[in-house]
Amino acid sequence: MEDASGKIFNVLLFLTISVQLSLAERHSLQYLYTSITAGINFPNFTAVGLVDGEQFMYYDSNISKAVPKTEWINTCKAFTPDFWTTETQKHQNEQRDCQNLMTALMQRPNKPDGDHTLQVIHSCTLNDDMSTFESKFGYDGENVQNDDNWLTEGIQ
Repeated sequence: MEDASGKIFNVLLFLTISVQLSLAERHSLQYLYTSITAGINFPNFTAVGLVDGEQFMYYDSNISKAVPKTEWINTCKAFTPDFWTTETQKHQNEQRDCQNLMTALMQRPNKPDGDHTLQVIHSCTLNDDMSTFESKFGYDGENVQNDDNWLTEGIQ
């Protein structure tokens, strides 16, 4: 989760150019991450990438690989041949960070045993005159402020 806003901005800028989007409009990039405790028949980590609300990639802990989900995203290979390798590495790092954070959260006092969920959203909105970055965190269905001290305890 290190310097996520810079990475998100670079990807959004890259996708804006590669898809030839008009900057006269508002465009957005979101990465949605979900980490769950083991014990159910579902990947313990998933990542979904969206551009303007349309899914362009998927990653999960079972396949450990970023997968394109739209035809237009494949044009990115013309600009950077290692795009999907880089995208995979980024989500593997995010998976590690989320799992470390989940482990730290589960070790805190007054946390019940059982299944737990961590959700992270990194987003960037690009307008013709400005960009905005935002990260949101949720744990077991509760919204958490990103400036809370406990957020960084599990990230090494």
